[in-house]
Formats: sequence, C-alpha cells, structure tokens
Amino acid sequence: MESTATRRRSTPASTAVRHTRSSTAKYADADGRTPVDGLYVVSPSEEADTQAIVAAGRGARVARRVIADARIDDGWWEEAARVFDWTRREAERDDRWADREAWVEAFEDRHAEAAPVDPDSERFRRVSEAAVDDSLSSYVSREEVEARAEAAHETLAAHLDVEAIVRAVDGTALLDAVDDDLIREHVDGEGTVPEVSD
Repeated sequence: MESTATRRRSTPASTAVRHTRSSTAKYADADGRTPVDGLYVVSPSEEADTQAIVAAGRGARVARRVIADARIDDGWWEEAARVFDWTRREAERDDRWADREAWVEAFEDRHAEAAPVDPDSERFRRVSEAAVDDSLSSYVSREEVEARAEAAHETLAAHLDVEAIVRAVDGTALLDAVDDDLIREHVDGEGTVPEVSD
C-alpha cells in the first residue's frame, strides 16, 4: 500500500523544544510521528487500515499533531498547542464571546498557572494572541456555511453517476433545477432536422 505522508517545514530548533520520536522507533506512532523530524505518516497503519472511517479518523488525529508541532516550533508549549476549537456558526456566539478580552482571560485562566513560561513574558502574550486569533477564526458566517455546503455538494456530485442521480431525484424537481434556456437549447438541438438542398 502506498504511504500517505506529509512533511512539515521546520523553523530553527532554538524557538522551542518539541517532542520527537526516538531514532530507535521503527514506524509512525499513534499521532503519525516518525523518527524523521517533520515527517508524518497517516497510512499504512497497523491500527487504522481496516476500515475507511477509522483511517479517516487517524488522518484527522495526525493532522492535529502536525498543527500542534508547527505551533510548538513557533514558540507554543505542548499544553497550549494541543487545544483546538471546533468550527462553529457565527450565530451561535453570544455577547460574551464577541469580546476579544473574554478569550484572552479564558486563555490566561487555563494556562497561566501551568505554563512553562512567565505569564507576563512576551512569549506568553504572543502565544495567547495567536490562540485567541485561532479561536475567533473558528466562527463562520451563514454565508460562508452556505458557500462551503454548496462547494461540498458540487464536489460530491462530480463523483456520482449521472444516471443514478436521475433515478434518485423526482423528474419534476430535476427539471425545475435545470436552467430553462439550457433545456430549450437541448430540445432545439435534438428536434431540428437539417435542411437538404435540391
């Protein structure tokens, strides 16, 4: 089976201490890390190659590890780097979380005491700002949700059998969805008999 791997560009090691696998390890660990710094393997995997849905979940897990390691290379520490927000609808955000300061306070409450750096340091402030930016960007507008859904539907439809779609959809609904001018052009093209000169 062909490997699905990703290589992440590293910044100078002096920016952070990052966890890497021992050089004696034979293959990727549960998070996809390998003995080669910056190289991650999603598949093949002894734990996640038997079912597609399990393999997809492993892909997401490895992606989280790649993001966390990239953050650590940028000065984050492990506990902060492993925090990820779900993508959420903008309409679900209440007034409190519309205030950036609320996010800053939440980060400090969660990390100030256990962080390996001084909460008053420039590094802590920079990581806090980056984490808050990530959290705020996790909210998407209704327009963005609709645009993503439409793009996803079109991508899926491109891989489906046309005849299967026609069989699955009510004929009237299908015709309603097709542009009227396109139908006219098709009918005119099919119904026109070329004139034959004498």
